[in-house]
Amino acid sequence: MIEITFRSKDTGSILRTETFKAKKYEAVLKKCKEFNDDVNESVYVYTVSNLASNPRHTTGLTFKAKFIKPVKLVGKEHSVLGSDPFNCDYLIPLENENG
Repeated sequence: MIEITFRSKDTGSILRTETFKAKKYEAVLKKCKEFNDDVNESVYVYTVSNLASNPRHTTGLTFKAKFIKPVKLVGKEHSVLGSDPFNCDYLIPLENENG
C-alpha cells in the first residue's frame, strides 16, 4: 500500500492524506513528480510513502514555482536614472569661495 500526502502551495498546510492499494512504488512516484511539474495547480504532492516495506520508505517531493519576469529599472531621458547632470535633483551647487 502507498500513502500520498497533499499540501497547499499557498499556506503550506497539509490538506489530505490518501492510501492506495498499489504495489508499484516507482510508477506512483513518477506520476506524482509529473503532477508536481504543473505550475498552475494550487496543491502538490508532499510525501509518498511505501507502507508495505519494512522500515517504511518515504520520499519527499517539492513543486515547481512559476517563473517571474525580472524587473529592470530603466530611466527616461531627463530623469535621475537617465543621468542628466543638469536636471538632477541630487546635484547640489557649491557656492563660489569669493562670494
